[in-house]
Amino acid sequence: MKGKMKTEALTFKFEILLPEEYPNKMPKILVKNEFELESYEKIKNDLIVSFNDFFNKWTPFSYLVDLFNMISEKIFEVSMISCVICHQIKCPTCGRKIAGPREESCNVTCSYCNKLYHEHCWNQTIKSIGKCGFCLKEPPPNSIP
Repeated sequence: MKGKMKTEALTFKFEILLPEEYPNKMPKILVKNEFELESYEKIKNDLIVSFNDFFNKWTPFSYLVDLFNMISEKIFEVSMISCVICHQIKCPTCGRKIAGPREESCNVTCSYCNKLYHEHCWNQTIKSIGKCGFCLKEPPPNSIP
């Protein structure tokens, strides 16, 4: 079995191998993507850990539909908008979410690559290396804390 799921930035490709002893023996799932960016490698590893958690609970009474639902949920989780630096939805400094109304969120967008940061993560990155942590371009003067 092969499948793919698309999010805004990525198409996830996976393959499920059913052993002859299925359902007594659990299926095997492979993530087939060739992730180009290091941040996508974290997504792939998160998916693999989730698959392993699912398979640790496998019984002959488990269903493939449960596996597909878990894949869908995990892809949704790992593809939600998060900070380029800390990979979290909530800012570790102020606790506000990265997305939402301006007065309730904590975010900055790089004017070159349009990647989203928590404002605190952006400020720390600019102070540390003077460049966007993703595209490595120096921000315009109005973006420097």
